[in-house]
Amino acid sequence: MTKSCRRTSGLPVVGMLFILLTGCNSPSDRVGPIAASIEITPRQVELTSVGETASLTATVMNPQGEVITGRQVEWSSTRLDVATVNSSGTVSAEGAGTTTIRAESEGLTDSIEVTVVLDESP
Repeated sequence: MTKSCRRTSGLPVVGMLFILLTGCNSPSDRVGPIAASIEITPRQVELTSVGETASLTATVMNPQGEVITGRQVEWSSTRLDVATVNSSGTVSAEGAGTTTIRAESEGLTDSIEVTVVLDESP
């Protein structure tokens, strides 16, 4: 009687291991409420001198519109020559123009326009 030996690939096992290891960081695995939206306030900012600042707040909310605290927010400006924004949401005027300030958290984004109109009067 002859036994046949069939070789199998380890690919299915490796694939399942990959899915198990990478699936642990999905948003559905997060402990606590799921973020559904983010909103920046105030909705409009106008600055009138270089170095002038304004404080922005990004509020993360669950699907019911309730505020979720303790979530990391990344801030950015599309035109650093007009205004910069730091990790706390403080916008600083750099020069005349308009820029878009964005807040991002857990794949959600919101943006506002910031206008810098320099007062050139003596």
